[in-house]
Amino acid sequence: MKNQNPIAEIIESSTKSIIVQCYELYQAPKLGTLIKTQDDPSIIGIVYNVFTEPLDPSRRPIARGPFQNEPEKLYEENPHLSLLFRTQAQIFILGHVDQMNSYSYELPLLPAKIHTGICLLNQEEVASFTKTRAFLELLIEGLDIITDEIFSISIRRISGYHSDPEKFLYDTGKDVANNFPHDQQKLISLLRKLGRGPINE
Repeated sequence: MKNQNPIAEIIESSTKSIIVQCYELYQAPKLGTLIKTQDDPSIIGIVYNVFTEPLDPSRRPIARGPFQNEPEKLYEENPHLSLLFRTQAQIFILGHVDQMNSYSYELPLLPAKIHTGICLLNQEEVASFTKTRAFLELLIEGLDIITDEIFSISIRRISGYHSDPEKFLYDTGKDVANNFPHDQQKLISLLRKLGRGPINE
């Protein structure tokens, strides 16, 4: 599960979620991306929030006027600006790799270490990790944190890694319905969002 090309490293860690700082400004994994840590065993999670903020909270950025709001050009002309901010991602943990090098769909007993690198799961790993519905249990349990919209985006993106995306969404919808038999409002909201179809990239 190790990868030699980390894109970020952990700066805050718990057994339920982690926060990572990306090595490149604005180069964060997209919402709904599955990631893995580079420690042993690897922890697997999903990106549910991305944000950029000043390194020094007391020095907030200020607007530069309507004629100077082309970010790409602004950073080219002022390269030092990229050193004043950091892009981070919040990741909700969905499982880990057990001692048999198999996926375990439960929270790790201990959090990942600070400064551990993280990298993206490749297409084969995403399809393998999500081929069973076990990963949905923790994802559904985390709806209060990740929200209905992020849940939908995540599942729609993951569907694109499967040979039949529409079937994956249909089967997921059935599982969602089974989890909310008495909450019609929540169920309708989730199914409507999943009904937007796969996100192709």
